[in-house]
Amino acid sequence: SSSDPREWRLPLNWLSAALTPASLLPNTSGEHGEDLVRGVAAAGKESARDAGAVRWLGLLQELAGTDLSLLSPADVQVLAAAFDSRVFMPCLPSEAMAASLIDDVELGGAIRSAIAQMGRQPSLSEAAQMFASELASRAFPGYVRLVLMAALQGVGDAEGSPPPGSALGGRWDETFLRGIPTDRLSASDVAELLRTLAGGLPLPEGHSAPALRVASKLLLGSPRALAALAKSSVTTFVTADETVTTSATAGTGSSGSADESVMAEADGGVWTEFVALCLAALSGASGRSSNLASELKPLLELLRGLVSACGGELMDRVWYLLSELIGPAAAAAPTLKVRLLLEEELGQLPWHCVRVQSRDAEFTSALAALQPVLPVVGSLVVGRLDWGPYFEAVSEGTLEGSTLGPLLRSALEAHLSVSGALNSRAHFLIFGEVRGAADAAGEDDTTRAVDTRALRATHDAAWAKLPAISFARALDGGVLLRALLRAKGMSEPTERVLQAVRLLGRLATQLGTVEAAVVAVQESRALLFVALTPAPAAAAAAAAAAAAMLPACATPAPSKGCWHETHACASNVTV
Repeated sequence: SSSDPREWRLPLNWLSAALTPASLLPNTSGEHGEDLVRGVAAAGKESARDAGAVRWLGLLQELAGTDLSLLSPADVQVLAAAFDSRVFMPCLPSEAMAASLIDDVELGGAIRSAIAQMGRQPSLSEAAQMFASELASRAFPGYVRLVLMAALQGVGDAEGSPPPGSALGGRWDETFLRGIPTDRLSASDVAELLRTLAGGLPLPEGHSAPALRVASKLLLGSPRALAALAKSSVTTFVTADETVTTSATAGTGSSGSADESVMAEADGGVWTEFVALCLAALSGASGRSSNLASELKPLLELLRGLVSACGGELMDRVWYLLSELIGPAAAAAPTLKVRLLLEEELGQLPWHCVRVQSRDAEFTSALAALQPVLPVVGSLVVGRLDWGPYFEAVSEGTLEGSTLGPLLRSALEAHLSVSGALNSRAHFLIFGEVRGAADAAGEDDTTRAVDTRALRATHDAAWAKLPAISFARALDGGVLLRALLRAKGMSEPTERVLQAVRLLGRLATQLGTVEAAVVAVQESRALLFVALTPAPAAAAAAAAAAAAMLPACATPAPSKGCWHETHACASNVTV
């Protein structure tokens, strides 16, 4: 009378005596099939095919593709026991021949398809995990790539995402690669595995995280890969259009225009493959803005782990990754969740270790392009960089004075929108004067002390190289006002604004052109007759002003929100 069709069927336990691994792999002999192992090693895939390995895998794949929900769990166990992976493993060649098997269309393809199909079958979840983990551990690291290819094939199946409860529907990065000795991986091993992961991306929405966690496990678990990254002498970044940017790392004394023959990396290609992985993951998420944060989080955590393990020498590369990949991805999906995640993760990196700004003529332009997309991150980078080598390079003629234009805009935005964004040294180099007491309140005496005489000479020599056209292009008449309105948690901004206006006035006077004078006046004039109040009090202040028929208060108080323009009239001059 039961409605469950599984109770109508005769139990399959009677099959257990006949349906055994030995019956499906008849050419095995001995406990571990030593004869078959010797046959495979001697004759390659033909022997493996004759031994029934491909047929065994085909039956396993057929079982995994069946609707096993119609069978009882006990019957599924009977059938799965006939495909004990521990009996099949000796059929595989040794480490020396593992690479040829991975690319073999017959046997290698059958293994990939079987694992992929098992990984999508909830009833065979444990069997799939055992098969994959044993294969990954055999002749390590020979078959790890095969396991990754199988997992990516199963997750990215055209039939849709892996069902809930299946091995590939969960944290397969932990179960498929359980116990593998990643500390034995060489830098070239890691690079090859990263290339495999990148080749399998993008994956269906919500399923990229395990693949990215695998990358983290491989990179951070291999001391040799980390050591190769740390000591590599060339920074190579492959951009989205497959062009390559090369610059020497800190301490080499080489110029950013170094000969491209230096592109041969000393890290075994690990960083290049990591960048390719990031590109594949972010390009796949570009059309899914709601999912970009989940794609970014494991990448950013891995990036932070790499910097922690390799030191600040990696930060030049991190800068290019931010400006060429992460920034454009964030621009394509400008959500609050993505922006807050980037601010949190990137804010923990040692940006003061970046050195490429004194060699790369495009650096300040890239920084200026980043700020509209990620204002807080852009301001953070501006404030933490060591600008001394850059200003010296400009004053000595190593870098063109035109690069100061984008820096001027970035510095003004950072200075006005983030309280205390610039440290004392950077502030003096850019503005030519010491920081105000409010901005310097968080610094210790050592950081606050600067050699103003030497910095003044560098400041004057560098800004004297600024062309008038670059000055005019950097400003549009609203840079200062927009930065003020975007300010968060600032104290009263008058002193900051006056410093910015004084710098623009000095530069315009020094340049002595009509165009320079016009843009400086436009920036200053935009600030006249504008009343600013903190965001939480803006509505109340406006209502009170309307009720009393009086101008809104022009003196802002400290706030954790943004400043809002609440009133403008000829009788109310602010800042």
